[in-house]
Amino acid sequence: MDLFGDFSKLKVFLKDKDKKSYPRMAYEITKIILNTKSLPRHYFSACLYKNYISNYLDYISVNQYDKIKRKLQNRNFKELLDNKLFFQYYFQDKINVPKILAYNMESILFTNSETYSLNSNDQLKDLIKLLIEQSTNRAIFLKDFSNNGGKNCFKITLSNLNGYFDDNNFFNLITSSSFIIQDCINQHSQINKIYSKSINSIRAETFINDKGEIEIISALMRFGVGGSYVDNCSQGGIFTSVNLEKGTLGKYAYDFFKAGNSDYINRHTIHPDTQFKFEGTEIPYFLELKQMIRDTAILLPQIRLVGWDFAITENGPILIEGNLHPGNSKAQMACNGYKTNKVFKKIIENYG
Repeated sequence: MDLFGDFSKLKVFLKDKDKKSYPRMAYEITKIILNTKSLPRHYFSACLYKNYISNYLDYISVNQYDKIKRKLQNRNFKELLDNKLFFQYYFQDKINVPKILAYNMESILFTNSETYSLNSNDQLKDLIKLLIEQSTNRAIFLKDFSNNGGKNCFKITLSNLNGYFDDNNFFNLITSSSFIIQDCINQHSQINKIYSKSINSIRAETFINDKGEIEIISALMRFGVGGSYVDNCSQGGIFTSVNLEKGTLGKYAYDFFKAGNSDYINRHTIHPDTQFKFEGTEIPYFLELKQMIRDTAILLPQIRLVGWDFAITENGPILIEGNLHPGNSKAQMACNGYKTNKVFKKIIENYG
């Protein structure tokens, strides 16, 4: 993320009351430039300008991370992660993933039994209503094949259905792009206590070492905020670290830069909506989750560095998607810098 390439993010930085003094920031930025021989974009994207960050040299640069990714990711297989439909069909017979109900390629909609040519707002509304009635939880989730960061994602139920079809805007959006339509996940009740409006996902980054062993680098958990049904930080969500040994949440959850947000970035000890305390909260089925993380990563050995998203249901963990670009800024914030992470230290030594 280029802070100064987006004026709205620059405004967030300038308003931040908890940033270091400008002389101190200038000193630290200069030191990073001398150490990395590159522009320190991560200084801003990982919030290293905050007063409470003293170990700013423990964070690797965006350029170094991209260099490592190029060595560890076979780009011939990237569509299995970049395209949500390809991802669904590759993994659905191998690991637990949300059930697919339908998908569309612009004006053509495919269900498990029928093919439809979409030609009117009312027709699409009737088909969406039918899919909701066929779903397990009377709710469906639509997401664009290729968009990331929670953009163009929609949770539709019978109660909010009409709002999507007041005009032709939703119909035009669907028929001008391609969406996968899934049965909504039944999130674990313990997770719902923290925030129930969104599926709160766990992002786990994995590395396949030279022996073919799966190593979990770090993990963080994201939560929606303010009634949002997506947990992505780019859409206003927050995230906190996950202790890989104990399966517990960290002390602080962090805001992140969101376009149009005029407030500065905060860190929270409780969820701002539910007042639920993060620190020490146990994630249900955590041992099963760690096993699923390893079982998932080994299915795509050609891409040795991946960020995976999982949710926790009443029956255990479920895989949501994989990411070639898992957002190293948030991961480094969660683990206090890759240079202090025991797995990533080895990655830097061998591939950095």
